[in-house]
Amino acid sequence: MPALLDGLNASQRAVVAHPGGPLLVVAGPGTGKTRTLTERFTWLVEQGTPAECILALTFSDPAAAAMRARLEDVLDAPYEELNVLTFHSFCVKLLQDEALEAGVDPFFSPVTPADRLALLLDRIDELSLRHHEIRGNPAPLLGSFVSRIDRLKEEMVSADDVLAWAQRLPADSDAERASACREREFAGLYRDHDRLLDERGALDYGDLVVRAFRLLHECPHVRERAGRRFRHVLVDEY
Repeated sequence: MPALLDGLNASQRAVVAHPGGPLLVVAGPGTGKTRTLTERFTWLVEQGTPAECILALTFSDPAAAAMRARLEDVLDAPYEELNVLTFHSFCVKLLQDEALEAGVDPFFSPVTPADRLALLLDRIDELSLRHHEIRGNPAPLLGSFVSRIDRLKEEMVSADDVLAWAQRLPADSDAERASACREREFAGLYRDHDRLLDERGALDYGDLVVRAFRLLHECPHVRERAGRRFRHVLVDEY
């Protein structure tokens, strides 16, 4: 067994030396999942896969930086670049590389939640908020909407999906009718939020995931190019 497998238990060794194909690793916090994926990356390079042909995805910038630093320390083989990225930074890279197919400006930068909140506040007269209580200051309410939109987009839930769900909500009592009205109103604001971004040619962080997903699933040639570039994909904190 290669020296890099020393210190790993039997399950970790099986992951590192997996012969190929999809593999899901399930383990609790602190059990060495990230280390195992890092060793897997190194093992693949030792087996002849160019380092730049391996894509490692992590949840946060610090996690990506830590994995990249570890790999830079242990890899002896020369490489052009290490593709250790967060999910969002990978989506940015993919959309910029495939800007023509994705229909985006190749030099775009995603807008922040603060920018989007400022946009909604600036255009608040165009928003329908009759069924939500503002309490004199709309910023907290609109900020909560921005956060909720982000969560929905991460799960590929569109404004139309929210509206369709809201229209099926029960309305047998006054409380249920009021709740259903608020949800339908939120769906409309979600749609307005995306319209305002579209007017500026802007994408938020949720759009990155949605656009990248559609690009890979609806454009086989783009998916084929990505498949040729990245022979292995390692995902931490899926």
